[in-house]
Parts: sequence; structure tokens; C-alpha cells
Amino acid sequence: MGKRRGQLEELLKDFPDDPEILYGLAMDSVADGLDEQSVQELRSIVSLIPKFIPSYLQLGQALVRLERDAEAAEVYLSGIKQARLVGNEAAADEMARFLDQLN
Repeated sequence: MGKRRGQLEELLKDFPDDPEILYGLAMDSVADGLDEQSVQELRSIVSLIPKFIPSYLQLGQALVRLERDAEAAEVYLSGIKQARLVGNEAAADEMARFLDQLN
């Protein structure tokens, strides 16, 4: 476990639903090549905090790396919907491009 991950885990004890902390942990997993773990962590964020849009993009990308394209497509579709609900058209467009690459 890296120093940064340990610090994030300590912060998480005081702020268990903080999307930035949860996302930081997930991104550490991505950086370490732990795609399966990052999928679990990112799914947790999407479930707990559906308006935290970066999680959808990263979750979709992790699923693609794991060759789970059908799941990635579902995530991108959900992410596009959520991004539009919060007015983040740039994120919606980016996920739409990733979705198009799956087809």
C-alpha cells in the first residue's frame, strides 16, 4: 500500500461518503493496474453518489480493459444520462464517444 493510499484510507474513516476520497482510492487502483478492484470501487461510488460523473467514465474504461464491453456500454449510457441531468454536456459527449468506439 502506497503512502497516498494510506492517507486516503485514513481520511475515509472520517468522511466515508466523500466522493473525492473514494475516487482517489479508485484511481490508485487504476494506477496500480488493479482493474478488478477499481471496478468494485468505482461501482461503489456510482451507487452511493450517482452525480459524481468522473466515476462513470473511469468505470467504463476499466471494464473495457477487462474486455467487458457490454457492461462498459451500460455504464456509459448511465453516465451520459447522469451527466446530462447535472448539466455536464462535455462529460456526456466524451462518454458518448467512448460508447461509439465500442460499437
